[in-house]
Amino acid sequence: MASTYADSQWERFRDEGPLLWVKRWSELNENTDVTSRKGLLFISHGLGEHSGCYEEFASFLSSHGFIVFSHDHVGHGESHGIHNHVESFKEYTQPIFDHCDVMKREHPNLPLFLFGHSMGGAVAILAALGKPKYFSGVITSAPFVIPTKAIICPQRALHHVDPNEVTRDPIQVRKIQGDPLFHTPLKARWGKAWHDAACQILQNLKSVSWPFFAIHGDADEISDVKFSQKMFNTASSQDKEIKIYPGFLHAPLFESEEDRNSVYNDIKLWLEEKL
Repeated sequence: MASTYADSQWERFRDEGPLLWVKRWSELNENTDVTSRKGLLFISHGLGEHSGCYEEFASFLSSHGFIVFSHDHVGHGESHGIHNHVESFKEYTQPIFDHCDVMKREHPNLPLFLFGHSMGGAVAILAALGKPKYFSGVITSAPFVIPTKAIICPQRALHHVDPNEVTRDPIQVRKIQGDPLFHTPLKARWGKAWHDAACQILQNLKSVSWPFFAIHGDADEISDVKFSQKMFNTASSQDKEIKIYPGFLHAPLFESEEDRNSVYNDIKLWLEEKL
C-alpha cells in the first residue's frame, strides 16, 4: 500500500473570496487505478482549530481509499482573516461549497461526504441544510449548537476553550497547548454569528433529510449531547445513526489512541455502508 501524502497550498476559490490554507490527503497517486477510490470527504474543523489537527484521522481514511481534503476556515490556522471573527456563518459554508465544487469536478463519479466537529459540526449542518442533495452523507462530531455552559458572553466573548475539557488524553492536551495555530479566544461578533446559526439549525431540524451519523461523548462539557439526540429524534431523514461514547469529552477523535481508533473505525464503516 502506498504511503499517505498530504498536499498543502494557498488557495482562493473565488476572486473576492478569502485566501485559505488548503490540505488534501491521499494514498492514491496518478498511477493508482481510479476504481479503488471510494469517495471524497471534506473535514470542517472546530473553533480555534485548523485542518492540520486532523492529520491522523485524514491519513487513516486515506489509507482506506478515501480522498480527504480540508482548509483552515477563514480566521483560523494559516488562512487569512481575524481570528474567530465572522459576520455570518456563511463565511464558513460558502468556501466549503467552493472547495467541494473543485473536488467534484476532479472526481465527478465519487460520492462526497462532509465531516464536521464542534463549530465545524454546526457549519456542516448549515451547509447540508442549504443544499440537501449536495452531500452523500454528513458526520457530525459534538456539533456546537447548544452549549453545556455559558462560554459565550453576548457583551464580550473573551473566554478560552480549556484543552482539558476537549479530551481526557494528556498527550492530546499537551499537543493542543503547544500548537501555535490553535486560537480559542472568542470574539463578541463571532458569538452573534454563532447564535444566529444555532437558531437557524434548531428551527430546521425536521428538514434534516440527508443521511447522517451523529457522534458525541456523554461527558462533553462544551457541546450539549442532548442536541445530537434531539437532531436524531427530530430529523426527517430515513437514514440516520447516532453513537454516544461513554466517558468521552468534547472531541471523540482526540481521545486516547485506543478510543479514537474505535471512533475512526466507526466512521469508516459508516462511510463504506453509504458507497
